[in-house]
Amino acid sequence: MSTTDDALAGVEAARARVAAQISQAEARRAGIHALADEIRTLSATVSSTRGEVQVTALPGGRITAVVFGSAAESLDAASLSTLATRTVVEAQQRAANLAVERAAEALGPDAPFVARLRSEVAVYQAPAGEFRDGR
Repeated sequence: MSTTDDALAGVEAARARVAAQISQAEARRAGIHALADEIRTLSATVSSTRGEVQVTALPGGRITAVVFGSAAESLDAASLSTLATRTVVEAQQRAANLAVERAAEALGPDAPFVARLRSEVAVYQAPAGEFRDGR
């Protein structure tokens, strides 16, 4: 084999490696788009203990439904307001945590995107005892 043949073989090997890397990157990109679509469709529904309030939320915090059960009629306005607020926060947190879990499953728990998402979600976690009535 000549020096020219060796050089051509090296170029072809490099070209094959680059093509493989491009293919892998395109597959990762498609997977990330599919994950983003899936996360957009996730939701979490949380009900208060006695069913006074039921809330459905999306990972970004958007509330898609708030339903008051008949047990809500037995509460005064302040208690119902506090309970509704707590249930909204819990639904938002659960939806956000579902998104983190799904991203960790798809990308791996140590992926930089998962770490960033996890830290963003942690900022919005309500501290224990934040609600006055203790429900």
